[in-house]
Amino acid sequence: MKNFLFRNWIVLTIGTALIASMVMAIKNKTTIDKNSELQQQSERVKQLTKEILSETMHGLDLGLRGFALSKEDKMLIPFRKAIEQNGRIFNELEQLLKDQQYPNLSDLQLVKNEVQCISHCLIK
Repeated sequence: MKNFLFRNWIVLTIGTALIASMVMAIKNKTTIDKNSELQQQSERVKQLTKEILSETMHGLDLGLRGFALSKEDKMLIPFRKAIEQNGRIFNELEQLLKDQQYPNLSDLQLVKNEVQCISHCLIK
């Protein structure tokens, strides 16, 4: 056995190095894939946050102002659309933040409550 190891030490060393390299490459690919997914989720979180500001809040404001000025039901379309999308946006955002183990998830609930309060107060 010692003879075999002594004669083939270069082959064994190169083989061990190749196996170690392969293991590290697989581990690196897994890490890169995980980070890529996390980055995509983060981009989606930013997009949803922007939707809350631009679509939801702007839609509520636009619809209400339009209706207040014209008294036409069609002016409430942005308002109704904003209310309909509200639940989907917040649910998706909450799920993404849970997946990312975001520590201040309660802050999202505060924003959600405020937006819902605004939309429900305006309906009455």
